[in-house]
This record gives sequence, C-alpha cells and structure tokens, in this order.
Amino acid sequence: MMAGAHIQQFRKDLFLILLPVPIKGFDGFIGTWVYTGSPIVLVDVGPSATVPYLLSALAELEVGPPELILLTHIHIDHAGGVGAVAAAFPRATVVCHPRGVEHVIDPERLWKGSLETLGDIARAYGPIAPLSAGQVVASDMLDAQNVACIETPGHAVHHISFFLGDLLFAG
Repeated sequence: MMAGAHIQQFRKDLFLILLPVPIKGFDGFIGTWVYTGSPIVLVDVGPSATVPYLLSALAELEVGPPELILLTHIHIDHAGGVGAVAAAFPRATVVCHPRGVEHVIDPERLWKGSLETLGDIARAYGPIAPLSAGQVVASDMLDAQNVACIETPGHAVHHISFFLGDLLFAG
C-alpha cells in the first residue's frame, strides 16, 4: 500500500500519518503527527514495527528532516520506534518527560514491562531500540521557540502535552 493512502492533511502545515499496525482490528489506531512549519516536528512515532512505513511516508511528504520529535509518553505504541526514527534523523532532538529519559536511552525495563502487560501485542509492535543519550532532552529542559511542554499525568504519570504555536498535542 502506498504511504499516501494513510496520510491526512488537516491544514497546510499539519499532517497525520496513520501507521499500519500488524494486528487485526488495529487499523487507524496509531498515528504520527507531522508539523511542517518551523520547527519541523514529529509527535509520537509509534511502535518499531511501523518505522519503515513512517520513514516512507515522511519521504513522500518531502518535508525535510524533523528538528524535534515530541513524545507525549513513552508507552510502546507511542514511542517504541523512537530509537530507530531518531537514528534516521540524527540532528533531531527527542523530547520526553524527565521520568522517561532513562527508559528511552535504555529501554530494557520498558520492553520487559510491555511484554508482561501486552504479550503478543508487544511482540507485534516490535522491540524497542535504544536512543542515543545525546539526542534526548527532558521536557523541563527544552528551550525551543514556539513549543511549550505541559505535564498532563493521567493515562501515564510521565505524560506530556505540547503546545506548538496554536496547536495542542495531547497524545
């Protein structure tokens, strides 16, 4: 399937890429937001199983490399592919809750917890690749124009919402 079949444009600078999860009934369940203004931003990259699709869709959009990758939280369906996506864009800065930083750098405990909680779903999402420590910044340390981080615990204690100009990404 061509990537364009699952790219939705909401305005000239905002796209949603619906990621095809290899689990029956999960169509349209996970997506990555792409903001093409300044800075170029990805919000939640999905699980590692969908990374090739995400990279293909980004190439199809021809938006250039992201400057920021914002993670609303580090659960496997939102951030499991961040290590691989960040490796594809080595100049991008990944932003997550301070409690999540150690887990995206060394995802072993996160992966084990995902397997224990989700079982076959976690296996279908794929293992979590580590992120380079030099590429991640805690949300409380982010200094980026037009981006504000707001702690919004609930679904996860490490949940962050992001204001990007007039947009709010809540995860």
